[in-house]
Parts: sequence; C-alpha cells; structure tokens
Amino acid sequence: MTELRIRAGDEPITGDVEQRGHGVSTISAYLRRAIETGAYSEGDRLPPERQLAVTFDAARSTVRRALDQLEKAGLVSRRLGSGTYVGSGG
Repeated sequence: MTELRIRAGDEPITGDVEQRGHGVSTISAYLRRAIETGAYSEGDRLPPERQLAVTFDAARSTVRRALDQLEKAGLVSRRLGSGTYVGSGG
C-alpha cells in the first residue's frame, strides 16, 4: 500500500490507497471516506485541483470528474475561483 498525504489547512491528512494513478473512482472514494470519517468537516476547503492531481498522480480532468461525483452526491460544493468545500452550503 502507498501512503497518501494531502493537506487541509495546516494539518496533514494521511491515508492508504492501493495505488496512485488510479482514476475517478479511487479519488472520489478516498475523498468521500475522508469526509465521512471527519478528516474534513462541514465547511472545510479541500485542496485545490492542481494539488489533488499531484497527490493522486492523476490528470486535473480526472480530479474534476471525481469532484463532480462528490458534488452530485451532495458531499461538496464548488465555488468558481474560490474552491471546493465540504457540504452543500460550503
């Protein structure tokens, strides 16, 4: 397993993923789990797409599609020019 490390604010968030470079489902599942377990709380801003792409060794378009899935599920809201926030109210 590979340790995945992303930052939210000043606190590092770590977790395990089978492999980096997977697609939309891996990114979406990891972020969903981080939200559901409280690693990210309501109103928290997720790392920028660019940083997530580097972290997951994926294209930004792949990260965008993963965030689209989370938005459709009502787990995040996105604000153009501001970022992606946990919860529909952001």
